[in-house]
Amino acid sequence: LRSGFHIKIIYQFDLNVSVVRNLNLIEAHKVESRRQLKLTILLSYQLLQIFRAHRLS
Repeated sequence: LRSGFHIKIIYQFDLNVSVVRNLNLIEAHKVESRRQLKLTILLSYQLLQIFRAHRLS
């Protein structure tokens, strides 16, 4: 009975560790996609400026 309880605790700990690891991965992914989004916005803004300048000339 006692060893079964011990295994349960270890399993629970394992579960917590993997949950935390997954959360960290999700967080890292969020940061990455936010950066990608900023880059995309910046790029399209620059393209717009170029397009405007081209149209005016």
